Amino acid sequence: MSPGRTLLVIGAIPIVAVAAFITVGRPGVAVDGPVVARDSGWLGQGGGEDAGLGGTLRYVDGCLLLDASPVVWPEGTTWAADQRSVRLPNDELVAIGDHVFGGGGVGGQGHYDTDHWRSTPMGRATAGCLKDDEGVFVFNAHEDLEVTHKAP
Repeated sequence: MSPGRTLLVIGAIPIVAVAAFITVGRPGVAVDGPVVARDSGWLGQGGGEDAGLGGTLRYVDGCLLLDASPVVWPEGTTWAADQRSVRLPNDELVAIGDHVFGGGGVGGQGHYDTDHWRSTPMGRATAGCLKDDEGVFVFNAHEDLEVTHKAP
């Protein structure tokens, strides 16, 4: 390979890396409409916390909340815009008003943790929904959530 081609190939590597970052998004975070979902690449390759998290799904000012807390959903969770529902990785739909429960942890709680949390990819993705220091519910990356659907 000629020196000119070597430089061209090496020069293309940063461009490909930037394009991949823009296409994939923030490492450890996938955003689909109002849904912020984690992936197994964030904190311990999919390891989890063992706190029980739960609440009623609400949609307020463009934010999905469980009761009053913003939520980071398991890996593979998406927004079903036509149904205004959250689509879990097992294809179950969670509608506004349904109750959700599963394992995970809370981030952005308390003054110091809130400041630290806002500097992380998940913190930046949920910053517009985090009020004061109530915390963000973060479900484990591969958590099978329990859903109790509201009565029709």
